[in-house]
Amino acid sequence: MKRSGIAVILTVACMSTTAPLCAQEAFNTPEFPTPRASLFRTSDLIYAGLFFGSLAAIYPAEGFDEALSPGSPPTGLGASVSSAGRLAGNGFFAYGVGGATFLAGKALGQGQVARIGLRSLEALLLSDLIVTPFKFAVGRQRPYGLDPDSDEFAPFAFNNESFSFPSGHTAHMFAIASTLSRELGHQAPWVPYVAYSAAALTGVGRVVGQRHWVTDVLAGAAAGLFAGHFVGRLHGEEFIGLPFTPVISAGDGGVYVGANIRFR
Repeated sequence: MKRSGIAVILTVACMSTTAPLCAQEAFNTPEFPTPRASLFRTSDLIYAGLFFGSLAAIYPAEGFDEALSPGSPPTGLGASVSSAGRLAGNGFFAYGVGGATFLAGKALGQGQVARIGLRSLEALLLSDLIVTPFKFAVGRQRPYGLDPDSDEFAPFAFNNESFSFPSGHTAHMFAIASTLSRELGHQAPWVPYVAYSAAALTGVGRVVGQRHWVTDVLAGAAAGLFAGHFVGRLHGEEFIGLPFTPVISAGDGGVYVGANIRFR
């Protein structure tokens, strides 16, 4: 006899005071495995569009870049913003904070803290893998000097003055911001606002401090956003579809069929 026929017979036999327990045993359906999501999303097209769009816009947006770039070193508040951005997005500082967070979480037995530190390090590394080759290959001149020109290039010059595109400091901060938002946003909704504001302020500081053009900062932000979100997906944090478990139970003289749906 097929399984469906057995199920019908057992359902009829269980219409008694022991029906709920009996029906649960008869219809003990195993939970369906949750499908893993694709590592890529439609939002990645936005990040790619912003990154490569900033690169393609270097010549058309020459006037825009040069108009927003200060003509002299910053002073007062501008100098403070520039200094904060230079420190916050610095590779040694960013990797140091990520590593310290991971070690502190491990030492204190705080799994989430350790996870945030580790995933921040992974996102930072991925952002550097994206940014660094373009710095060498594009060779865009930084917006400082006697006569800065936003469309002056020295590809593969291997000097810091030609590493303007994209902004690595901005990429670092947006990688950390997206990691913090993924990890803590559901617990503390204010975290994304603070994290992304700090990342954006870093980008502003890089422009004010005459270290990057605006299009450099936009490309760096796109690289950091992608890196942080991609690392989260790589660890299987997101799922596709609506995973569900069929539920069949009996009680009060009847049989009930439904589904337990989990939203993520």
